[in-house]
Amino acid sequence: MPTEMQTFEVASQAASLDLVNKLNGTIKLTETNIQQYYDAHASDYDTLCVSIALVNPSQVAAFNKAQAAGGTVAELAKQFSADPSGQKGGAYGCYAPSTSSYSGVRADTSSTPLNTFPTTPQYVDYNNATYALFVAPTKRTVTPFANATRANTEKELILYHAAIAVDPAYGRWGLTSTGPTLFAPAVPAKANVGNARTVSALSSASSSTYK
Repeated sequence: MPTEMQTFEVASQAASLDLVNKLNGTIKLTETNIQQYYDAHASDYDTLCVSIALVNPSQVAAFNKAQAAGGTVAELAKQFSADPSGQKGGAYGCYAPSTSSYSGVRADTSSTPLNTFPTTPQYVDYNNATYALFVAPTKRTVTPFANATRANTEKELILYHAAIAVDPAYGRWGLTSTGPTLFAPAVPAKANVGNARTVSALSSASSSTYK
């Protein structure tokens, strides 16, 4: 087997075993357990509404000075932002935990007070130029608790779509009522295996026919 294929197979099996180990170490998806986890991490599930300001680097100092002087998010966006959203006060949208951009939005706003731009921006490329991006959280709404049925449904989807590669010599990957596991390697049913003499005779006949 080529080295590249060997490496891929080893990596796939290692990833599969890692997934199995992680699944075995997670909490049981009962409504009580999920409720307890949710209560302890409620702030992680806020729906976040944000406004942005895309500012020319040469105007960053003036932008921060205007905010320190009492300028609101909407006023600052209208005055300084090069993004089209500036005309409507920088309002850019709301992001629930289920949206693909949520983790990035949350990381950008988790330590920023509501209706305030951070003093230190990120720098991004826009229209072939570099701009300072300021992101302000304008609203944080607690996302309602999802019950255990929904969580179990999501778990089933994850397991269904997960790419699991297992060496057939170890068995077959599957999901039982108690969770994911490896089944014994498949063997033919005894009823499907003919008499040993019959099999030998058939093998001999086949060999003679194709000589």
